[in-house]
Amino acid sequence: MNQQDLRVLKSEEAIKEAFISLIEKKGFAKVTVKDITSKAIVNRGTFYLHHVDKFALLDEIENSLLEGLGIFMSKIPVSDFRQATTSTIANPILVSYFEYIQQNERLFKILLLNKSDMNFVVKLKHFVYSKIIYTINLWTNEADNTLIPPEYLATIASSVYAGLFCYWLESGMTKTPVEMGKILTAFWKYDIMNLPTKEK
Repeated sequence: MNQQDLRVLKSEEAIKEAFISLIEKKGFAKVTVKDITSKAIVNRGTFYLHHVDKFALLDEIENSLLEGLGIFMSKIPVSDFRQATTSTIANPILVSYFEYIQQNERLFKILLLNKSDMNFVVKLKHFVYSKIIYTINLWTNEADNTLIPPEYLATIASSVYAGLFCYWLESGMTKTPVEMGKILTAFWKYDIMNLPTKEK
């Protein structure tokens, strides 16, 4: 990496850190580009060279965080989900959600608990929804036989996940990721896995 690339990288890191700190302090709605550049000690030209506006910057940070979650979870085979949810241990896939949130606690608190911007909550639900739909499709025959269609089941579950993530953060994360994983595992084992089936 040459000196120019290094300067660009440092400027980008400074901009993002300034932006995150400002959201943390006074909320996204009140943050201006001028605030960001002043705190990051860069000129407006540098900011607009890489970002259209503060909304685009927020979108980039949110997408990067969810992309990281996807990579983090990809280390665990999704095919193991069904077997794990029938046992008494915490499902490793569900635990991984909480481990990743714990590792990125500050950013998740800012994005999930910041009431001035609910876009990230929607994005997170969509992320969870896609993961659940993919998993349900592994059990197509069983999913087709339940009274609740897969897309509705995934919608319900994604809202439960997002609500639980927020509550965990709001309550000070007093339970460990494994303990939280057990809670979600129980949700699948006792509620979802025992869905009523269609009458024949």
